[in-house]
Amino acid sequence: MELFDNRKVAVDVNQHDGILRVCNIMPGSMVFLYTHHGIKMAEWEYQRGDICFQLPEKGNYVLVITHLACNIVVKQILYGVYL
Repeated sequence: MELFDNRKVAVDVNQHDGILRVCNIMPGSMVFLYTHHGIKMAEWEYQRGDICFQLPEKGNYVLVITHLACNIVVKQILYGVYL
């Protein structure tokens, strides 16, 4: 039996239109999107399929994925921001 957790989460941002796509999330996870200032932009309780979200503007975001059975996953999202 393969153990499943949120370490395999895949995050993609379409830099042209600002669509954030998150997949490979463990069912029952909570997903939160914050601005780099800590303001919550969105919240989802994941059940199945992919999560897609239109980012409101170019900038730096933080995606946080939590589940009672596994570690917290934190991902930095850059939309239209180049280092």
